[in-house]
Amino acid sequence: MINVESKAEQLGFVEGLKVAYELLYNDEWGEQLQIYSTNLLETLKKCCKNEWAKSWTNEAFLGIAYDTVMDYDKRYQAFRMAYNEAGDPPPELLLGLARCFDAPGKPRIASSEAISLVEQSMH
Repeated sequence: MINVESKAEQLGFVEGLKVAYELLYNDEWGEQLQIYSTNLLETLKKCCKNEWAKSWTNEAFLGIAYDTVMDYDKRYQAFRMAYNEAGDPPPELLLGLARCFDAPGKPRIASSEAISLVEQSMH
């Protein structure tokens, strides 16, 4: 597979996001493609800082990718960052963050916070 840094540079920010999406939701649901997608998003975040910072949705997308590859600590960090940046977070983001309670090991958020986030998503 092509080096992720080279691919990110070749694609640029917008095309990189599109390719990452296609790889994350590939028809075969291939794990290696999903991992590559996540690495591509991480690389875009580093190399395209200004573009990345324009929207909290980029961080939420990264959180979804981390969820897909089962990196629960990074999933929490990405969703928390998106939540902090969103201002008025939409229900989908609130539910994504609430789901961080459900993971192997120690929960990343308290059950009371997860319940509160779900309740907020219903208003």
